Amino acid sequence: MKKISLDHLRPPDRARLDALVGQVEQAVPILRERSVPLSPQERQVWQAVLHRFAQFGRAPTVGELSSGRTGLSPEVTHACLERLAAKDVIVLDERSGEILGAYPFSARPTRHRVSFDAQTVYAMCAVDALGIAVMLGREVRIESRCPLCGGAINVKADAEGITHLEPASAVVWLGEPRARATCCADWLCPEINFFCSDEHVNQWRLGQAEASGYTLMPLEALYLASRFFAGLLQRHPEEGGKI
Repeated sequence: MKKISLDHLRPPDRARLDALVGQVEQAVPILRERSVPLSPQERQVWQAVLHRFAQFGRAPTVGELSSGRTGLSPEVTHACLERLAAKDVIVLDERSGEILGAYPFSARPTRHRVSFDAQTVYAMCAVDALGIAVMLGREVRIESRCPLCGGAINVKADAEGITHLEPASAVVWLGEPRARATCCADWLCPEINFFCSDEHVNQWRLGQAEASGYTLMPLEALYLASRFFAGLLQRHPEEGGKI
């Protein structure tokens, strides 16, 4: 297929999507990344986690973080990880303290498998899968499954547009954002999925007790991803360390 660029979105479309971005941000304040109060050490550890996911396709250990990019002690690194988890920037296993995810990456298998360069990772949700392309600035290949029929959905995208979509009728369902006490990975991410078609979304909703939300074209979902993930790995001026 011919690449469909974000430039194809009309001003009214962007205004509608910007309003949706604001609604999601109200429910999930962490998505307003630049407004989240992170200390230089917290930001350093957070970005090191993202870099390790991108470089090795898996979550790093505390030892890898402290001996690698951050130069911080294991104790300081662990304390930073716990504070990041409390702010829902990352997800930790409550018992082991292992990193289970750092938006957009998931250390556990999900419905959304993303490949780029020589790496394969899992994304927290459909928008996060597209967000990996935005955050890394490279083309990614997404393999997902329709929640209704289990059919394969294949997407190729970069930071500027959709380069492949199969089936061509595929859409993204974004569940109604509502503020919850638990982390976003537990309540919102499972509600953001690729579907084979708008018809499959409607059939799926008939079987759900509560399924309000929005059906988006993949290009619209990429626009949301660009609002949430663009520049996420850019180093802040006040930040120290080796990132």
